[in-house]
Amino acid sequence: MKKRLSTILLILIFLIGLSLLLYPTVSDYWNSLHQSRAIAADGTMFPRIITWEDGEKYEIDRVSDIRQAPALKAGGQGDRYTIWIGGHQSYLFFERSADLTGNNIGRWFVERRQ
Repeated sequence: MKKRLSTILLILIFLIGLSLLLYPTVSDYWNSLHQSRAIAADGTMFPRIITWEDGEKYEIDRVSDIRQAPALKAGGQGDRYTIWIGGHQSYLFFERSADLTGNNIGRWFVERRQ
């Protein structure tokens, strides 16, 4: 009985150590599959995927420009990202929140086409 308990304990310690060793690699892989934006070394956010209201996802091919600009159709002011999806140019906005408490630093939105 004592030998079986020590074997189980040894296996448990081994599995805990292995999980601690593999955690960074597995979490980086998981995040690369599920993140919707990338952050450059200088802190600039680059969106990678847009999820529309109906759940449809669109992969962003490239970001060609980032600048402060108003969202003329939707109202508001923020960072305007000129993005390309499937060869079509569109604008994606990031509006910073005035309340910097908590995890919500702002919101992403796309102006509706008329």
